[in-house]
Amino acid sequence: MKIKINLLPPQLKAQEVARRQNLQYAALGSIALAVLLILFGSLYTVTTLAKMEAEGLKKERLALEAQTAEYAPYEKMLTKMRKIEGLYDQAVGKSPEWVLLISELGRQAPPDLWLTEITTKAEENGKKAELTIKGWAYDSNAVTEWLQNLIAIEGMKDLSIQFVQEGTFNNSTMVQFDIKATVEGMAKPSTSAQGQVSL
Repeated sequence: MKIKINLLPPQLKAQEVARRQNLQYAALGSIALAVLLILFGSLYTVTTLAKMEAEGLKKERLALEAQTAEYAPYEKMLTKMRKIEGLYDQAVGKSPEWVLLISELGRQAPPDLWLTEITTKAEENGKKAELTIKGWAYDSNAVTEWLQNLIAIEGMKDLSIQFVQEGTFNNSTMVQFDIKATVEGMAKPSTSAQGQVSL
């Protein structure tokens, strides 16, 4: 059996315990301070990077604004031109794209059908035009198929077959057809307009 005897006076013993506790508190305080310094450093770094990025973005925005200012007169001219175009379209209507329309007529035609004549006649108000299409096909089914395809063409309305009859073409028995349609959005001509193309 061991007997531990402390010969230190009680005051010194209490001072030793207090000193050890102070060292522990100081160590804990140092750790807490180190953690706070690390957090502060991280936040400072992130804030500095964010400020640098914001400054870069600000410089880019100013450069873009300077470039935009150079184009401001052109933008005003474009806006003015669009207003004038809008007023013109309201006053006289919009002219169809005849080249695209005729190209689409040919594109929609089946291989066993071909056109011989396209005639246009503008109405008095100039907002519409009557379109007459004549041609030949190997049979009436090709004409019906083509008419169904024409319905999808923008601007073409009131499609109707005027006649389909058998006839002789290049010493072969074929079907001759005549189709009429209305093309909307035609610009008003200065006089009554009429045109014909024989193919």
